[in-house]
Amino acid sequence: MAIRKPRYRILKFTLILTALFALTAQAQSSADPTVVVLNNQQHIFYKSKDTLRDAYYDAATSQWYRQTLATGIPAESRLIAELYNNHIHVLYKSTPTVLLDSFYDAHSGKWSKQTIPTAGPIDGDPFISIYSNQMHILYRSNAKLLDSWFGDGKWNQQTIATAGPVDGNPVASIYGNQQHIFFRSKAALLDSWYDGNQWNQQTIATIGSVDGPPFASVYSNQQHIFFRSKTTILDSWYDGSQWNQQTIATAGPVDGNPVASCFGADQKNPDQQHIFYRSGAAILDSWYDGNKWNQQTITN
Repeated sequence: MAIRKPRYRILKFTLILTALFALTAQAQSSADPTVVVLNNQQHIFYKSKDTLRDAYYDAATSQWYRQTLATGIPAESRLIAELYNNHIHVLYKSTPTVLLDSFYDAHSGKWSKQTIPTAGPIDGDPFISIYSNQMHILYRSNAKLLDSWFGDGKWNQQTIATAGPVDGNPVASIYGNQQHIFFRSKAALLDSWYDGNQWNQQTIATIGSVDGPPFASVYSNQQHIFFRSKTTILDSWYDGSQWNQQTIATAGPVDGNPVASCFGADQKNPDQQHIFYRSGAAILDSWYDGNKWNQQTITN
C-alpha cells in the first residue's frame, strides 16, 4: 500500500475529534453528525431528538455557536451535508418519499429549505456527490439506483444502469475525473461509473463478504473502498493499474460501518489516511504510518 510516512504527530487531530464527539453528546445527539467547512467556519450538523441543529466554530471570535435549522425530522433519517457553489446543503428524509434540503446561502447569510424532486420512493439513505459542477443526490429505490441532479438551473432525474440489484446505500467518489458510485448487491461490491460519455459497470474484487455499506476515499492517487465484513474492515483499492485487497488491522471488533478521512499538515496533499469505526460503545481509529497499521481510541 503506497502511503507515505507521516511528518507530524496526531495528538491535535485526536483532541479535535474528541471535542466534536463530546459536543454532540452534550446536545443529546440522536444520530451521527456530519461536518462541512465554509468561510473558515467548521459546521457540525446533528439531530437532537427531532430537531436539526448546527454547532459551528467561528475562528474570528474563537467561539462555538449553536442554531436550530429545522424540526420534525424522523428518527430514522440520516443527515448528510455537502458544499456546493458556496452553499451548505444538509439533506434528510422527511417521509419515505420526500427528501428535504436545508441550505445556507453564504452571500445572503440566510438558511432556506427546499424539497428535492425524486423519481421514486427513497428506500435508504441518500448520498451527495459533486461532479462536473453538478450536485447529484443518489439514492436506492426499489433495488434501483436513482439520481436527482441539479444542472442548467433545474433539477433532473435519471436511473443509473447497474450490473445487479442495489441492496445497500450508495456512496460516490470522484477519481480520475470519473464519477464512481459504489453499492452492495447481495454480498458483492459493485461500481457504476461515468467516464464523461456513458455509464459503465464493474464488480469490485473483494476478499470477503460485503456486510455493510461501503465508504469510498481517494488517497495518494489511489481509490480505496472500505467496508465491514463480519467484524473486520476490508479494503479494495485501485493503484492506477489493478485492484488490490487488504484487511485493515483493528483494535477491536467492528460493530459499525467504517468511514475514512485523509489528514495531514498540508490538506491538499494529506499523508495519513484514518479509518474510524464503532467497536462496542467506543469510536476507534486505525491509521497507517508508512510502515504498519496503528490503532487509537477516540472516545470510550
